[in-house]
Amino acid sequence: MANQSTGVTQSQEKTERPRMARHTKIFIGLIAGALAGVVSNKFFIDAPALGVVQKYLSDPLGKIFLNLLIMVVVIPAIDCEPI
Repeated sequence: MANQSTGVTQSQEKTERPRMARHTKIFIGLIAGALAGVVSNKFFIDAPALGVVQKYLSDPLGKIFLNLLIMVVVIPAIDCEPI
């Protein structure tokens, strides 16, 4: 029998796994990124491809991320400040 609000049958509802919490996903990503950095620094320190990845991928994405944070947090805070 299908649930009228979602259209999902009862057998489908029972087979769904519980979702992982957001803070757990963030923590896993943090650990994975730290491990990737340590491994690449330890084993591939002289690899030219690592320099290319850093110059053309990591640095621009990091700058974009920080600029987005500034745009989302700092600019509204300054705009809401009373004169």
